[in-house]
Order: sequence, then C-alpha cells, then structure tokens
Amino acid sequence: TGPTLFDLLAHRALDYFENDERTISQPEDLFQLNTPDVFGTTDAFVQWKISSSNPASLHHRALLLFQKLAITHKKNKATAALADVELRRISFAYRYSTLDNKNDYYRKALADLRETYRFSPVSAQAVYLLASYYAEQAAQYDFKKHKELAVGNPRWYYQTAAQLCKQVIQENSNSEGAVNCSNLLSDIERKNFSVTLEQVNLPAQPFRSLVTYRNMKQIWFRIVAIRQQPEEHPEDDFWDMETWSRLISLQPTMAFSKALPLQTDHQEHAVELPMPALNTGTYLVIASADASFSTADNILAAQYIHVSSLAWFNHRNHFFVVDR
Repeated sequence: TGPTLFDLLAHRALDYFENDERTISQPEDLFQLNTPDVFGTTDAFVQWKISSSNPASLHHRALLLFQKLAITHKKNKATAALADVELRRISFAYRYSTLDNKNDYYRKALADLRETYRFSPVSAQAVYLLASYYAEQAAQYDFKKHKELAVGNPRWYYQTAAQLCKQVIQENSNSEGAVNCSNLLSDIERKNFSVTLEQVNLPAQPFRSLVTYRNMKQIWFRIVAIRQQPEEHPEDDFWDMETWSRLISLQPTMAFSKALPLQTDHQEHAVELPMPALNTGTYLVIASADASFSTADNILAAQYIHVSSLAWFNHRNHFFVVDR
C-alpha cells in the first residue's frame, strides 16, 4: 500500500523538526542526542521513554514523531514504510548525535537495518550509507598521521566501501541504493594523476618528475620539442579541448611509459620517476593515463619545460648569468 495522509503530514513535519536549530536561541537545558537509544533497533526504539526538560526542542519533537511513525507502521505491518522511517531516523541520529563513539553506533545500526530488511530497497540504501561512511573516512587518510597497524587506520576503507557497493549492485541492481552505490564505486575506482616537473633542467642529464596518482599501474609520456612555431606557442589553454587535440597531434621527440608502484587501497600516492636526458631547448611534456592519449574518457596532463645550462639572478639592478 502507498503512503497514508498521516505519513505525508508526519514526514513534512520531520522536514521542519530535523533542522539544526542554529537560528533559534538555545535554552540552558538544551536537548541533545547523547544516548545510544537513538540508534537502537526498532523494537528497542519504540519502547524507549523519550523525555526532555525542554519539550519544545525540535529534535525532541522529531524523536517523538519518529517513534510514533515506527509504532504505527509496526502495528499495521507496513514493512516498507517502517523500513523507510527507520533509515531516516538513523541518519538523523548520526547527523546530530553528540556521542563520542557515534560512528560505532551508526555502523551497527545500518548493519542491523541491512539484515532486517535484506534484499529490500531500504536495505540497499542502508548499505550505500554505510559504504559512504567508509569512503568519507578513507578520504581523511594521511600517511603521516595514521600508523599502518593502528586501530581505526582508514587507509583501506575505500576497499571496504567498494566491496559493500558491489554486493548491493549484485543483489538489488534496480534500487535507488544500487544506483547510488554504482556512482560511489565509480568515484572510488576513478583514475587520477598529476605530474610536476622542474621548470629548468640541465642538458644531457636525466631529470626528475613527481607523479601523484590514484588507481593507476602505468603512465605514458610524450616529449615534444618546441621550436616556437605559432601553433606551438607555450601560452596554451589547458581547459580547452581543441588545445588538447592540437597538442597530442604534435610529433613527439620521444615517447615512453613508466610503471607505477602497484597500490590497491584506492588512495592517492606519489612517486618520483626519472625522465630521459634531453638536449638544450624548450619541450612540452605530455602525460596520459592510457597509451592512446585519447581526449575521451582519459586523463591528460602537460607542462612546458626548458633544458639549459644557464641560470640568472639579480641583486637590485644588477643581473648575472651563470653556467650551471
């Protein structure tokens, strides 16, 4: 059966009650979501005696309405409606809870919802929210801050999120949660890289490149000698697709690929790679995520460099040129 008038009005009221109340003057006895009961299972939540010394609190009213909805749908055996309101309640609790360990309660609550409503659309959305949580935690990973074997190290959480998403896509391919998981999985597995080169390098000597990359095993390079022809002028707009089409059509002086250290954590990594020695001149270094250097479904990067043994510096109005 579809939603009742009570459902429509209750969810409209929740839209108002769920706001964060920042624009309202706060009383001394501020109502806070500081108890694990707010994350409880349906059976536990409907039995919870919700009390507050500030009954006018919007969040207090939201909890009472969540409870009323849960009791009604449980009594009427409206499983789909119950699952939907419980998922909304858990999301609300996570957003506003002041518990120090609310992350633990949130993960458990979503896992319980998944098992309770297995193979249902709400189950798929619950897993998506759980996968999103792990992806958000993974995005905060810092190798300088997080010790490899420390408890709670989020380095591998992208893997956890990806596994959850793949399960949902396989089990509930047509659900909203599966669509959301598909988008999240694409973000997690998306390739990305950047290349940084020194602007001036010494002739006849290999030089360094710093490659920052994600989800890549190999990178391809083309080096084009620039002879200052009008169509090869260094002032290029790298946001323009026509510019890229022109640059990759240039005849390279050399082309090669470099293997990148294999990483399976979906995190961003960096490595210094040696670049081949070049003669004196100006060059365009083009990097690509695939061998075709295609402008479609590919990542490209480019940088102009100079190869010279000369350097200059100044002191006030005196300029000096030196041979490095």
